Amino acid sequence: MIGTDPALWMNVAVALGIGLLMGAERERDQQASGASHMGGIRTFALACMLGLVTAFFHFWLWILAIVAVLVLTTVSYQKQAPQHLGITTEIALIFAVILGGMCVNAPEFAAMIAIVLVCLLASKASLHQFVLNTMTRMELNHLLLLAAASLIVYPLLPDRMLGPYDAINPSALWGIVIIVMAVSAFSHVLMRVFGSRLGLPMTGLLSGFISSIATVASMASRAQATPTFIHGAIAGATWSSLATVLELALVLSIVNTETLWAIRYPLLMAGLAISLISLYFSFQHVGGADPPLIEQQTGASFQAALSLAGLIALVLISTAALKASLGIRGIYTLNALAGLIDVHAPTIGLASMVSHAQLQPAQAVFAILLAFSMNALSKLGVAYLSRQRAFYLPVTLAILCQVSVMWITWWVTP
Repeated sequence: MIGTDPALWMNVAVALGIGLLMGAERERDQQASGASHMGGIRTFALACMLGLVTAFFHFWLWILAIVAVLVLTTVSYQKQAPQHLGITTEIALIFAVILGGMCVNAPEFAAMIAIVLVCLLASKASLHQFVLNTMTRMELNHLLLLAAASLIVYPLLPDRMLGPYDAINPSALWGIVIIVMAVSAFSHVLMRVFGSRLGLPMTGLLSGFISSIATVASMASRAQATPTFIHGAIAGATWSSLATVLELALVLSIVNTETLWAIRYPLLMAGLAISLISLYFSFQHVGGADPPLIEQQTGASFQAALSLAGLIALVLISTAALKASLGIRGIYTLNALAGLIDVHAPTIGLASMVSHAQLQPAQAVFAILLAFSMNALSKLGVAYLSRQRAFYLPVTLAILCQVSVMWITWWVTP
């Protein structure tokens, strides 16, 4: 019989729990704000039970209940306006009816959605504080671009090899753009939150995820403008080289794990070496004043991500063409030259070739090490242009040590 079905009573309990939870949050919000809302704990519990009962008997009866609650909330809102301008509670009440009906066939999913909704309702003050006082207009624009790139553009792109030499997968290429934008945004948020307190070392590490070469240049400018921050600037420059290693590992883990596994020891030892050196200079910087954030760094830079995508596409096509005409030596030459600008583009191209059986992992590892070394050479050139011996000499020794450890590890490991 229906009345003795344990599963049915469990669904009733879930629906009642959802209504009580949502109603309790709205009740406390009403008491804290002093505003008069149309629904409290009993109203939300009844709304959930209404959704459960109507959905149990017939689907269209449940739809009718939703429409009825929608009409009632609209009438109630019109009576309370203009004193009550928000419609959060009204929307939540309609959601309660929907979630109650979902408890008939999907109580676990309904409970999960309810918890998310209650967390969203309870975070009103924190969200308003973040949007109005913490997030800038430019950061909001970057966030919207990231959301559009991830949720609108990415699903529309074909997931197959296209273009000259079948070298480009549009979906995979755009996925890298999204990763770069997300890492940039995340780094910028951390710098906004912690940068002024943790100083140049933290800023250098986070900025390195955006551009290690640009970070070295920024640190050189900082050291020249404020000589008392020389150790912090050196630490920031060296930490940015660790960010390069970490980002390479992240990119390879997404594009081709076989290549990541083949290069794991050189990356690990290079990261460990530069970390120890960076820690030394960070401790030298401890005790000084915390500098402000470097102004050049922004959030998710859409233009920079598109530029990287274009460079990656060019490297992919050029690498495929050179492999067809000159063989593996042409690939090594091209990726070494590309590494002068950016190490991630040739790495992605090489890992993609491994994924499509166009290159062996060992060959890709050697080419990635070449690109990494040439990228390090660009950092050394930027550091030397500062004309500050106290800055460029330690940075040069640190980066040379990192590259040397990487090659030695590659040489001694099978």
